Amino acid sequence: MYDDEIKWYIEQFKPYDKAGAYAVQEWIGLCKISTIEGTYSNIMGLPTDLVYEGLRHFDGALNFDFK
Repeated sequence: MYDDEIKWYIEQFKPYDKAGAYAVQEWIGLCKISTIEGTYSNIMGLPTDLVYEGLRHFDGALNFDFK
């Protein structure tokens, strides 16, 4: 990544609330990230697959009504 790209990204997207100062779902993820480790949803901030599997253990035990 070039300095002018970094400056532009900071000015345009204000990435101060990002872990690692980037969001994989924005253009920088498409342009500059060649591989990821882990699930895409985890990198975005919430491992939805793990949350789903965790909630499945509570099915019926807490009487959730998802209707």
